[in-house]
Amino acid sequence: RHIYCSLGRRDFGELVQCTHRETGEIFALKCIRKKFEDSYKQEEEVLQYVSSLNCDKNNLVKFREVFLYQDRIFIAFEKLDMTLMDFMRERNWKPLSIDEIRIIADQMLLALNSLKQAGLTHTNVTPENIMLVDHKSQPLRVKLIGFGKACLTSTLSERDIAVNCGYSAPEIVLDGRLDNSVDTWGLGCTLAFLSQGFHLYPTCDEYEYLRVIVQLFGNPDENKDYDDLVSLDFLMHSVLPVKDPIELEGKRAFVGLLKQMICVNPADRILPAEALHHTFFRSKITVTDSEIKTGGGDRTPDNVPPQDLKDDQQLIRLQTWSEIYRPNDKST
Repeated sequence: RHIYCSLGRRDFGELVQCTHRETGEIFALKCIRKKFEDSYKQEEEVLQYVSSLNCDKNNLVKFREVFLYQDRIFIAFEKLDMTLMDFMRERNWKPLSIDEIRIIADQMLLALNSLKQAGLTHTNVTPENIMLVDHKSQPLRVKLIGFGKACLTSTLSERDIAVNCGYSAPEIVLDGRLDNSVDTWGLGCTLAFLSQGFHLYPTCDEYEYLRVIVQLFGNPDENKDYDDLVSLDFLMHSVLPVKDPIELEGKRAFVGLLKQMICVNPADRILPAEALHHTFFRSKITVTDSEIKTGGGDRTPDNVPPQDLKDDQQLIRLQTWSEIYRPNDKST
């Protein structure tokens, strides 16, 4: 193997780009730090399960091999392009269009559904753990990565799941009973980030994170009708104004899907398989790279009868903590 260049440092160690001398294949090599070597066995076990799935069809990163070299552990993966976080940073945090978000959401729900069927939970679905395959040749083709914290769903209660404020489900912060719906929460927050260009919960403080969740959604054990939540309706009036009735209908459907994904009570969250049949995916739209760079294009969804828009002006007056608190550094 020959190391081309470093792809950056992560919590676990360094990520480098390599080529296989015999096959010429370029791949990403994860170099595990010694203090994380004890946990690599869990990751290797999960990756073996993931490898048994159709990774291309289910939008999961391909695991190549694990090997030891000079008393260090290395994990090889297929080489991908950039994370969604880096992609948004490159766009100067310009929100994606509803059509573009639909394409990414569709792929990631397929990924989560395949993990659920295999009895696996990722536990850390964030913009940092979703990568574009090649945003020049395959616009918006994405794969789920970052299985270092993944585990068998049946063992979730035995795991010490690290909290990622802003993307971890509240039951993780509260040490509650866990299931694979934590991934649905993480994906919902990620899609909200893509639609706004800033984190839905931009805080690193666990107490503040929970305070905001309770402020917006109520206590986790409250028996309430989550279909009637209006706290996410500020997304209807995002940075990118929508005037076309059909596009507005698509945005309504998107907000409706988020309300079912970001539910405080895990039992109320929509399943990935159910989400794939949500009205948000009424039309499957492809985009070109030029459209991505300009933030959209002439893409028209299937005809959907527009709803009465008379209540939209009332939504403009709604304020949420996410609208008020927008830190300058959106990467934290």
